[in-house]
This record gives sequence, structure tokens and C-alpha cells, in this order.
Amino acid sequence: MAGVIDWKTFESEGQRCIDAKWHTNKTVTQRRTGYLEYELIKPNAQPAHEDSTYLATEPEESCLSYDALSTIEDEDHAAADDTRSGSHPQAWLKYRYHVLYSSVYSVPELYFEVSKPTGQVLSYSDVMATLAIGVPELAASITYKAHPVFSGLWCHLHPCNTATLLSELRQQIGASTPEQEVPYLTTWSSAVGTLVGLPILQCQPL
Repeated sequence: MAGVIDWKTFESEGQRCIDAKWHTNKTVTQRRTGYLEYELIKPNAQPAHEDSTYLATEPEESCLSYDALSTIEDEDHAAADDTRSGSHPQAWLKYRYHVLYSSVYSVPELYFEVSKPTGQVLSYSDVMATLAIGVPELAASITYKAHPVFSGLWCHLHPCNTATLLSELRQQIGASTPEQEVPYLTTWSSAVGTLVGLPILQCQPL
């Protein structure tokens, strides 16, 4: 199985994703403008400083190597289903994920932002603090980048080594379950999206 995905497959799986919303940007005439959106409310384990601002010094973009990706374990996302009552509003954060198609790499490309209940978007440093990333190489691969559909800068996970990782993972999955192909977006989100808190995407069958 190849580690890349074509646009038609990306669009088809995106439209069939459970608990995520597919958007088609009708104001843009170019092809491949649809994207998948997933919103998540999670406890704020490390509250941001009140004087934080939206913009911060933009780090130098760096690719996450295949070796680093392949050795990072999937995070536990039980907090995504935590519905504790009585918590102070500032103890919660809203995570907004957009999965777009990268024509350059032929893989999904992830943009995300984190905001307070007031709507204030967290700075880059505060976002990194909430993610609590312990792998420097992963942290270096997350930078600010202009969102292709919306104005403004979003956190962006560089997709340059995604195809290499997905190629090996999908070969392993295909060998273990040859009778049923796992959707590409499910494999991608479990290996890549979970690194920054995106839950595993499940797709309805055709």
C-alpha cells in the first residue's frame, strides 16, 4: 500500500468521517479546497498566562523525521471524553483541527488552533505548553503558517515525512488484515494526528 493518498480518496473518506465535519469552500474556484474539521473541548492542564498574545516569534520550520515519528507512542485521549461538572470556565480549552490535502506531498496536512472559552486564541508558546510535547524534533516541526482557506496564522504540522511513515504502517496493517482495508485517514490520524491531540478518525464504509 502506498503512503500517499489521491485527492478523490481524501475527499471521499473525509465526507464519510464520523464525528468530524467535511467542508467544501464554495468561494474558492480552485480544486482540492475541501477540508475536514474536528473540534474538541479539553481540560486546560497548563493554563496560559493572562498576558499571552496571539502572535509569538515564529519558529524556524523543520521536518519531523521518520525515525522520530515511528518511535512516538500514541497519546491517551481519554480527557477528550471528560465531562467533569462544576469546573471553572477558564479550565477548558477549545481545540480546532483542520485536515487539508497537500498537493505537494499527496498526504493530509494538519492545521490547528487552541482558544480559551472567551475566544482568545493561544500564542504559539502556550499551545506548545498545552500539548506538552516531550520530543524536540516533533516540536520543531510545528510552526505558524497561513491557513490556505482562512486568513490568519494557524499552527501547522509539517507533512514532509508523512508518506514514508504511512507507507510502512499501511503495509503492516495490510499484512495483518488483508480482508479489510483500513481507511487511509484512520491510519494517518492514529499515527500523525494523535501527536497533537487529534483523535483517531473513523470513516463509515462505502
